[in-house]
Order: sequence, then structure tokens, then C-alpha cells
Amino acid sequence: IGMIGDFNSWGGDYSLTQSTFDPHKWYVTGIDLPTGFLKFRANSAWTINWGSGSAVAGQGVQGGDNIPVNEAANYNIY
Repeated sequence: IGMIGDFNSWGGDYSLTQSTFDPHKWYVTGIDLPTGFLKFRANSAWTINWGSGSAVAGQGVQGGDNIPVNEAANYNIY
């Protein structure tokens, strides 16, 4: 699973780490994000991607909106 967005000019995925206790949970800790938008996707392709119009918390849905990052900060994402 990767994350893509304004933080990397929508170019290439930032890889998340797969959890050792649940193969369906992925995470990244301590990432600096600017204000803007991001999405999650599988296999560096848009066929399977998740988004949501909600910032900070929520659940992404297949083909959902770009996720807003309303505050530039250091984030832990699960």
C-alpha cells in the first residue's frame, strides 16, 4: 500500500509498512505533510485507491475524494 499526494507532487508512492499482527493494517509514522491532499492506493496504480473528503480521521472508500491535509504537521497514519 502506498500514499501519494501533494507532499510528493503526485509522483510515485510513499510506501506504508504492513502490520505484523494484521496483514490488512498498514501504517507510516513520523511523516511531515504540507497542507494539500493525498490518497492511498495499491500496487502504485489507480485501479485500487482509497480516499475520503474528511481530514484527520475516518475511513477511506474505493475511488473516494482526495483526503484533505488541512494543517502542515508531522503525522502518524494508520
